[in-house]
Amino acid sequence: MTLPRPIAKTSLTALFFLLSVCLSVAVNAQDGKALFSANCASCHAVHKKATGPALAGVEDRWPNKEHLYAWIRNSAAFLKTGDAYANNLYNEYNKTAMNSFPNLKTEEIDAILAYIKTVPAPGAAAAAGAADPAAEKGVEGDNTLLFGVLTLILAVVAFIMLQVNANLYLL
Repeated sequence: MTLPRPIAKTSLTALFFLLSVCLSVAVNAQDGKALFSANCASCHAVHKKATGPALAGVEDRWPNKEHLYAWIRNSAAFLKTGDAYANNLYNEYNKTAMNSFPNLKTEEIDAILAYIKTVPAPGAAAAAGAADPAAEKGVEGDNTLLFGVLTLILAVVAFIMLQVNANLYLL
């Protein structure tokens, strides 16, 4: 049985809209921990110096957030601007160049910075872990991706129900 054109057109439009919403949720729900592990962890730790500086409080140390983003994306180019903080940092770490990450979007950098803020200090981890049962079980607080997937499933079920209703109407 074929569907009348208006129902098919409306259904396809709704499906396209739902897919675009779900994909945008996936982009906004970047996993800061995974991004940190893939891009930063080889040279940085959150609470101690490594090849690069400890990243805890990094946003407070940079006078301008846009400068921090520019530094992360291409530190060599940013050094040419003559920024005093960037040049002091470069000299402090024996003029070791930071890797460039031009592919990181602002949302991804924000996700990394948000993850850095959530990592407890080593001494505070034991005290906070005992007080927070969710932390003991390894439960994470951000369930955005899970909610996005559930929304998609419910939208598909609703779409199927609309189709069933439309087919029953035609009988």
